[in-house]
Amino acid sequence: METGSISEEEFLTSARTFFALSTGNVDIWELKKAPNKGNSCYLQKKTCQRVRIHREENSQELPHSKEVQEDSDTCSTSTRMDEEEDLTFEYHVVYSPSYGVPVLYFNIYRQDGSLLSLSEVWSLVPEHYKDRLRNERWSFITQQEHPIVGRPYFYLHPCHTANLMKQVGLSEANKLNYILSWLSAVGPVVLLEIPLVYGKNMC
Repeated sequence: METGSISEEEFLTSARTFFALSTGNVDIWELKKAPNKGNSCYLQKKTCQRVRIHREENSQELPHSKEVQEDSDTCSTSTRMDEEEDLTFEYHVVYSPSYGVPVLYFNIYRQDGSLLSLSEVWSLVPEHYKDRLRNERWSFITQQEHPIVGRPYFYLHPCHTANLMKQVGLSEANKLNYILSWLSAVGPVVLLEIPLVYGKNMC
């Protein structure tokens, strides 16, 4: 695969193959038809995980506190808060005609239905990925309107996907496994793990 990109027809074939593999591996992916878009489809998965969220909260120090006795101005401090929460992760794999590659869209919900902020999402990225992505943290993971469902979703920017898949070096005959190989590489960045049992089905 010289360019690392695939056509929409190849994406659909790979998506159907991946969906069949997920069913056989008792995974929970769904193959959804895109409304009013011909034969277009996308993959969807919902899962719940208990994770630790790191976030900063601003607190106001009162003027009469001991720390600010010499300065009567109110000062704002930032406190790091770590909490475990049960979160719902919703992942979508959608084809991008502009880049010729799949794109991973996702949202993360609390139990009350509220969405995590971008900074909270970034806090969930495993440390070894953060080290590599720190300089492009707000461009690699960002938010835009989902091209199919029409609501804001986070997504992993696809600008490096073709180059990544070119390095993977899938043969023309193995494009069926394109989505499996790609998700195995990028999914863990946002806590989407691909079970090792899938590997036995890769050529």
